[in-house]
Amino acid sequence: MPASSLLLRHLVVAMGLIACTGCASQPERASVQSVSVGGRPIAFETHGAQDRATIALLTRFLEAFARMDPVALDGVVTPDFVWHLHVKQGEYGGRAVSGAAGIITVLNERKADWRDVRYTDVKFIIDGKHVFQTYRVTGSSVRSGNFDANGIDVYLIEDGRIKTKDSYWKQ
Repeated sequence: MPASSLLLRHLVVAMGLIACTGCASQPERASVQSVSVGGRPIAFETHGAQDRATIALLTRFLEAFARMDPVALDGVVTPDFVWHLHVKQGEYGGRAVSGAAGIITVLNERKADWRDVRYTDVKFIIDGKHVFQTYRVTGSSVRSGNFDANGIDVYLIEDGRIKTKDSYWKQ
């Protein structure tokens, strides 16, 4: 499936979730669980007891991501994992990287370029095999200056691992 079709599919799913947030026909009531990741509380909105495994997976992913640990990342992403990033310098179609090695490449690039980065208002919404992460990110880029964006990441969970992470920023 072309990346543009996959991204469109994820956006349609996200729009459906957002539209149905107040639906009276939802079978299970949402609850919010706070988990400490790197000493910071992260909110997870869940809809059932089965979401505990997804919270544990995402917690391991976030910790491995923050430590830039390729071995730990390999343990939480599928062998064919793809991260669709929000931008590629000079191209509006974005950028895609694969596997733990791709994640580490992007994190090293950011480490060399980004300064004073701060993520706030971080929240995860779990809906079966899809997870939606919302956040605000601020900081500066050596190459392109200050940034302040609201973001959403859409994760696809498959067989207890993260298969895709699609990132969208609005500046």
